[in-house]
Amino acid sequence: MHGRRFKALLTLNALGLRRSFPVQTVFIMRRWHKPIPLSSLLKARVPDTPGVYMLLGDESDLSSVLKIAPARSLRAAFERALEPADSYQPATPEALMFFETVSETAEAERLLGAYKRKHGQNPILNSPF
Repeated sequence: MHGRRFKALLTLNALGLRRSFPVQTVFIMRRWHKPIPLSSLLKARVPDTPGVYMLLGDESDLSSVLKIAPARSLRAAFERALEPADSYQPATPEALMFFETVSETAEAERLLGAYKRKHGQNPILNSPF
């Protein structure tokens, strides 16, 4: 598990006070859920919350990443992955892996950047744009 600690500072300049003080410490934990095979019988295992997901080419091989993307609803993303592709698709996903977060777009961009630095290109199903 990875954790990131943020201290929120409240600045009271608007009230005429020139002080800042810590309001609260928030821990944000990032935990990847185990890969879930793409089957309509298993869609209840995926929460209807925002997050980042990865489509995998092989459920047992975590390095077979085909797509990394943000989702406002992880369950809706799972259901879209179940639908057959309208056009040619270079690879067929077999499983979906995800973690829940409120900053899904920023996290997905961070993960895509890390993937691209390591592999020299985006995952095969991610758009190059």
